[in-house]
Amino acid sequence: MSTVINLYYLLHFWLTILQCSWIKNEELRARISYHVIEFKSLQLALALLEKYYNDSKQVYSTRFSEWYLQAVLTCSPEGYFSDDEKKIAETLLSNVSPFVESNSYEVSVLPRAVWERRGFDDITAVALSNDLKSVAVGINNFIHVISLPTLVQIMKYSTKSERIQCCTFSQDDSLILFGKLETAFSIARRKEVPFFPGNEETFLSCAFSTNGKRLVTSDGSNTIKLWDVAKQKLLSSLCAGFRVDGCSFSVTGLFIIANLKYDSDPGCVWNAITLQRSDKRKLSHGEREKPVVF
Repeated sequence: MSTVINLYYLLHFWLTILQCSWIKNEELRARISYHVIEFKSLQLALALLEKYYNDSKQVYSTRFSEWYLQAVLTCSPEGYFSDDEKKIAETLLSNVSPFVESNSYEVSVLPRAVWERRGFDDITAVALSNDLKSVAVGINNFIHVISLPTLVQIMKYSTKSERIQCCTFSQDDSLILFGKLETAFSIARRKEVPFFPGNEETFLSCAFSTNGKRLVTSDGSNTIKLWDVAKQKLLSSLCAGFRVDGCSFSVTGLFIIANLKYDSDPGCVWNAITLQRSDKRKLSHGEREKPVVF
């Protein structure tokens, strides 16, 4: 059996393990993902070599093994390999290459155990959890949940939506809203669960109030809708008088903001309690929309 086929079955086994919910240790998940990325690159390279350079595939297979061992020494995040494991890699490399030099095993780099790079151009929505421990990414009709700061994919869910336009965590980080009120994605249950049952409302942007009791949604029209989360009912339709590209609450939760796509300033502002327009009142720095930084 060829090296490429062996790698294929090994990668399939590891990817199956990563999809299991019983892996609770993020460090273990990260280490497995690291090997998946490293060996996937090796598999693709070897496949090309076996196709075009059949006579030399054994030589190139050995060379790629050296590159992997070198990656263990120089490109692996701290804690992924023990000093003994790195010493073994260094010893093996010293037998085949006179150019190996390692002065320290303290390598601190961002794990390559993230995703395959393909598909990044298709990202349509990103949301940071409130506890700053995970991020939700919408790619076509899939929701990817990634742990922070390891950037390891925890789960992937295929929705029935044609294209996810937004991702938003509920205040307790248990749910992810992704463009419709009727259901939301439950992280714990790994499936869609009822949110506003029977409500067929769809939206392109949404945001929870600071206490999680209110929700604002925008469907790309000139209106923002304010909802009562507990009672699952519409409280008010707020007309901006122009096309709204997004909606949010101010940091303090005292104001509802209608965002313009190409303008950092709020296009329209309402008092979240009285629902009266407050456009002429300039929001202080402490009350502006909280920026999301990754």
